[in-house]
Amino acid sequence: RGVPATGLGAPSEGASAATGSTAGDDSPLRVAGTGDTGESGSGANGSGSGLVNGGTPPDAQADAEAASMRLHLEAQMEGMQAELARRGLQVAELASELGTRDVRISALRHEVLVKDALLKRLGQDTARKAQSSDEVVELLLQDAMSALMGLLTRDQTVVASAASAGERAVAPPTVMALRR
Repeated sequence: RGVPATGLGAPSEGASAATGSTAGDDSPLRVAGTGDTGESGSGANGSGSGLVNGGTPPDAQADAEAASMRLHLEAQMEGMQAELARRGLQVAELASELGTRDVRISALRHEVLVKDALLKRLGQDTARKAQSSDEVVELLLQDAMSALMGLLTRDQTVVASAASAGERAVAPPTVMALRR
């Protein structure tokens, strides 16, 4: 006895230590700034006992509410941190997928450019081959015609020359006489 009690726990915001109660005393604790003088009939709640809600001292109830609120806020904060971590992973995955798609798109663009260049080259080669093929056919026809011209008579040569030029030639009268 005679030793002042320090309260139920650490003093809460702005509240000073409880005074007036001793270690074995069952009387309620007085707290500075609450209006509780420790006298009967003059409590903070007007009931005269200094107790709130059926026997809980006002500090204990406030401490319990604060602890409950703190637990609720901590749980809410942990949930938000977990959601933030989950979304961070999701953003990282999406960024990775986006990078992969960018690489894939670049590869496809390169492939298209290469194929376009190859098609252009193939078209040029085909045109050159067709042109050289036409030239070869012309040379072959000229060789064949000159060989045939050497075999034909003068009158037949005139008719053959006209025919090769696309004209309609009239055969000389000697050729007509031979046909009859």
